[in-house]
Amino acid sequence: MILIIIFLRIYPMGIFITIRFTGAPVSFLELWRMKRKKVDIVKICNSYMLLHKVGLNIQLKELETAYIQKHNLENITRGLATAKQMNIPMTFEQAKEADKNGIDIMGKLPDGIEKETI
Repeated sequence: MILIIIFLRIYPMGIFITIRFTGAPVSFLELWRMKRKKVDIVKICNSYMLLHKVGLNIQLKELETAYIQKHNLENITRGLATAKQMNIPMTFEQAKEADKNGIDIMGKLPDGIEKETI
């Protein structure tokens, strides 16, 4: 019983199972490596699952790097997902640059759409 508790404490099984149910490709080793780096696995994985769900192929490593660089993953992720749904071309690098400049991507996308349609 103690070994099971230690195993579950060391290895991020809950988030691994959640990601696998969404169909997003992830290896257990990647999650374990992120846990050892002491990054916020849940925040990174939630972003990864959302991007996978909308059909964007952003790698887990890219999200981890953005998190380490102190980017706002929620701003980037939701901005990319919204841009994809609105058929607005936006790359991950563009979203990171906008976030770096303090731009609320979600707030800017609808304004851009309204201006083009007026």
